[in-house]
Amino acid sequence: MNINQLQVIESIGVVDACWNRIGVAGDRSCPELIRHHHCRNCPVYSDAARSFFDRPPPEGYRDEAARRYAATIEAEDSEKESVLVFRLGNERLALPLAAIDEVSEPRPVHRIPRRMSNVLRGLTNLRGQLLLFISLHGLIHVVETDAERGGVGIDESRGGTIVDDRTRARATAKERFVVLRRRDDRWVFRADHVVGIDYISRLDYLAVPSTSADVKSSFCRSVFLREGGTIGRLDEDRILDALAEIRHE
Repeated sequence: MNINQLQVIESIGVVDACWNRIGVAGDRSCPELIRHHHCRNCPVYSDAARSFFDRPPPEGYRDEAARRYAATIEAEDSEKESVLVFRLGNERLALPLAAIDEVSEPRPVHRIPRRMSNVLRGLTNLRGQLLLFISLHGLIHVVETDAERGGVGIDESRGGTIVDDRTRARATAKERFVVLRRRDDRWVFRADHVVGIDYISRLDYLAVPSTSADVKSSFCRSVFLREGGTIGRLDEDRILDALAEIRHE
């Protein structure tokens, strides 16, 4: 505690602040200065500080402190968004955790007769429930690399099951199935690599460059910078609206 803080103590009448009269902040006539050299080494000074912190709080202090603390937390939370960062092809993208139901290991995908397209790829069984499996690559026009494209195939001898031999052969494969959810609608897509969860301040979001006119950009709400480059924050509502149209085709 410094002299200025103890001047506050004196102003509210907790103690007689002798250091301001005869101590180092006064005329230095206190005989104890010879022994203690400075007021902060004197037990009177220490006792004054202790009595300040031990005093009963003013009426309403606890309620006001709790209100201010809660308001600070709420303000901090409202300024940040939790997102799942993942990779499709060579693109790094993100979706808000509020739109993600779960992330799981890849599973077999089964063909839907006469319904297959570059977006709707089949059905997959997740925890006993059949969910539509879609290609987010195909929806937002992200090109798959040769390795990624070659890792998934359709085995007609298995009833049209899409078999991911690369994932089965390599236990360390990074790709994951990501489940999107809006109310009762759930969709599954494959992410080539789930990077992890990030927390983005809303002030860090940047506008999508106006010079970018590709399909992928039309599904981006904004971008943000991280080590290694730019990450596109996808617009979950636009994606889910597009998927809902596909469901009813």
